[in-house]
Amino acid sequence: MRRAISDAAKRPEVDYDGETIPLLCAQIEAVRPAIERGLVGATARRVAVDRAAAGQGAAARSGLQRVALDFAALATLLPPGGARNAVDCALWDLTAKQRRTSVWELAGMTAPRRLTTSITLGIDTDEAVAAGARRYSQWPLIKVKVDGERHLEVVRRVHAASPAAALIVDPNQAWSCDLLNRLARNSNPSVWC
Repeated sequence: MRRAISDAAKRPEVDYDGETIPLLCAQIEAVRPAIERGLVGATARRVAVDRAAAGQGAAARSGLQRVALDFAALATLLPPGGARNAVDCALWDLTAKQRRTSVWELAGMTAPRRLTTSITLGIDTDEAVAAGARRYSQWPLIKVKVDGERHLEVVRRVHAASPAAALIVDPNQAWSCDLLNRLARNSNPSVWC
């Protein structure tokens, strides 16, 4: 539970869906008793019985039942959103550790492959954005947040400081279709790709 609350508290607030850190923490706290009781579903009980039958005995059975969760039951406890996501991630992590396996193996997936991810440079002063671009110049992909007023110049600054990085431009819902079309016509496409 502490991990779920910690994860929820670290999650950035998303203003367009009404979630706040206090709301996420309150949602998790409201279901804490049910989660701490274990919510052991039929699947978890079957695994415990199978382990006991395989000679792993009462210790394996009690350890699994103490923390195992029927993941489907979680969907009935919390609405879709950050709180449910935080608890779900914490429970997958805990279950994998208890079973001494990885989350991807627990989920029955093939071995994961490396994925390229980006670092985000937020809307800031020209100096701060340029400093961030220099700091992350070795990253393969940089997301640049822009607004309706400062856009091409910010992208050019980041590109100049990190010429090898591919850039994602995120206008934060500040661009109209008209502005996008004007920017596309008046810019060098190599700066955008």
